[in-house]
Amino acid sequence: MTLNGDPHITGIELLGKVIVDDEHTHTYLHHLQRLVKADWLVMNSDQNNSYLGQPPYTFIHAQCEFGDRLHEVLGEGSGPAAAFTGNEQYLEAMFAYLNNVSANKRHPLKSAGAGDKPDKRPADPALKRLEERARRAKVALPAVALRHRFGLSIYQHLCLLGMYGQQEGEIDYDFSDPKYVVRMFSRGIDAR
Repeated sequence: MTLNGDPHITGIELLGKVIVDDEHTHTYLHHLQRLVKADWLVMNSDQNNSYLGQPPYTFIHAQCEFGDRLHEVLGEGSGPAAAFTGNEQYLEAMFAYLNNVSANKRHPLKSAGAGDKPDKRPADPALKRLEERARRAKVALPAVALRHRFGLSIYQHLCLLGMYGQQEGEIDYDFSDPKYVVRMFSRGIDAR
């Protein structure tokens, strides 16, 4: 999904194109929620935005994508859960994910303290979709195979991809400095 050529569209930007009367924004948000439930849209919202409450209000700052159902109707085979067709496509999607996460200063995999177990937290929906697309791939994805070959955790895998993306000029975040990497994945001095 793009708006003026930009693939990173938030709910408020999408609504800005259709809203006639700002006083009815809440009504449009509920319509977005219906489109999400019908799988026409996918909204990657950060549930940690407590000041926004619950969906559909979290959709204001959420990233929007076309849903699988909309891609089916359009006859396209490239929905959010469509299989990756090559390693380059996988890397581009992971770089976009890392750029989005680093730009928002909120990482869904961030641990808060020593007792915060990453495997006990709900998976980030956007990352979960990327992993599902990688599982569906009919071609070899060397970047994914690397993770399995060396038994990398999700943190290690994202860090490795981040360093590669930074080297290639695809990612702006500084993955070469350990203090920035630690800051991206943990909150508070105990976790760091």
